Amino acid sequence: MLRLEQTVAFRHHRPITTCLHQNLLGIVVSVVRRQLGCDLLLNPESDPDALSKAQTLISWVQSTFGIQHFGATTITEQLDYFYPMGSHTSRYGSVLALLAKATGDQNLKDQALRSLNWATYMLRRDEEVIVGPGPESDHVWFTDGYGDYIRHFVSAMMTFPEWARKDPIHGRSGDRR
Repeated sequence: MLRLEQTVAFRHHRPITTCLHQNLLGIVVSVVRRQLGCDLLLNPESDPDALSKAQTLISWVQSTFGIQHFGATTITEQLDYFYPMGSHTSRYGSVLALLAKATGDQNLKDQALRSLNWATYMLRRDEEVIVGPGPESDHVWFTDGYGDYIRHFVSAMMTFPEWARKDPIHGRSGDRR
């Protein structure tokens, strides 16, 4: 198994990860490994084995934090709070899209789109982005819902422009179709 400290990306981010308290390990492992996979895919020249390491990291996130919902892989934040979350699932979908693009794997592309589609259900009609489905996660987490969540959709649409709308989008809620 690939050890986290074997990656160039980890060595680059090491000062950030080592200063975190040990009790946060579940959070660090979930988010950091996905981000390292993303970094490797965006900077393949940084490591001769970037693609295989990214695949290993993403596979580990899926097997450790993934929950199947309606044909989509949803991602939890940590092992101690094992509930699927919109922001983490959208991040996973955007990183999986990068992997699909890098490998040309249509199955990965389909999986990425399903995860992103699932994450859209965390946007309420009142335009609030909730953490996840169900009473244990039905609240707003501003940094995830209005920072990360949106950015991951934009990143995925940049990876596969055909996923973006072709018609102009207007700024008012009433203009939605």
